[in-house]
Amino acid sequence: MVDYNCLVEEYGSPLYVYNLAELTKSYQKLINSLPDKSIIYYSLKANPNPEITRHLIILGCYAEISSIGELDTVLD
Repeated sequence: MVDYNCLVEEYGSPLYVYNLAELTKSYQKLINSLPDKSIIYYSLKANPNPEITRHLIILGCYAEISSIGELDTVLD
């Protein structure tokens, strides 16, 4: 269990906390509900966080970008 109060004390607020295990479960649930050979694109416009992007690419997601900055995030 995550102690969010400790995280806020350490990093301040507002604070975004991402759970990559939950992201993986959601991605797998989505991919399993689609027809075979479906391609999922993640729009970096929604959240260009480099760790989220990296994790989704590792899972097999493709990136949908609309700026040079978003391209740089994907290439990193």
